[in-house]
Amino acid sequence: MKETRTMAQVVVLTLLLLAVLAPAVALAGTADTEFQPLYQKFIDWVSGYLGKTLAVAALIAGLFIGIVRQSPLAAVAGVATAIFAAYGPTVIEGLVGATF
Repeated sequence: MKETRTMAQVVVLTLLLLAVLAPAVALAGTADTEFQPLYQKFIDWVSGYLGKTLAVAALIAGLFIGIVRQSPLAAVAGVATAIFAAYGPTVIEGLVGATF
């Protein structure tokens, strides 16, 4: 009974938090441009040679960990990291910049 009450409280607080933050999220893509240079710097890093280097490093680390543990799952995690680094900024731009 006590666990059910706690879970219900968590759900209610989460819904309340979402209701309070929803207007701020709706304006996130059309806000001021103070952080435009910082955002562009991060996009350049991720889509440039730094992002490619980190993606290859994640793949190599995953391969070595996979060899040590005799499991290909770590290499799959390295590939997934590379995919998220390549397509993540485009997905985020589409979600934040979307207008309804």
